[in-house]
Amino acid sequence: MQTFIYTFFILLIMGMIIVIGATIFFFIYETRHDEIEDSDDFVTPEKKYVLIGKVRGVNGVSDGIIISLNVGQICTLGKASNCDFQIMNNVVSRMHCSIKLLENGAFEIMDFSTNGTYYNNYRLEKNTPFQVPSDSLLAIGDANNVIRVVSKKCSLKEGETNGQ
Repeated sequence: MQTFIYTFFILLIMGMIIVIGATIFFFIYETRHDEIEDSDDFVTPEKKYVLIGKVRGVNGVSDGIIISLNVGQICTLGKASNCDFQIMNNVVSRMHCSIKLLENGAFEIMDFSTNGTYYNNYRLEKNTPFQVPSDSLLAIGDANNVIRVVSKKCSLKEGETNGQ
């Protein structure tokens, strides 16, 4: 009888060790699995490219000028020397408008001018954000000053990071 009791206690203790060990294993596995999923280093399809925008002068005194934009970056256009995209023309205001590249590849235009900023012959409302799609033409002041806004997804090479 005494041997049976000893054997029973040994089996009971071994069973508890197995249950405790299994619990610890599953806890560690689940915690590590969650850490991997939440990690910024985890490769996802969204992080395999970077979105780049271009503001390009296509007509008038700005013809040939190109400014690059990252997502969220703002480019200012006007006659003032502190504008990113300077257009020296009588119909262009000192701070004429701003252009911001959005995460969806569109651009947000904000007009501050006297003579207007035009998209498809529509004069944008002053001090009101207006979205235009990629590959849009904008007239700055009049049809003699035309710019094109274009966004493009550029793939990241191995080892590069999407610093956004």
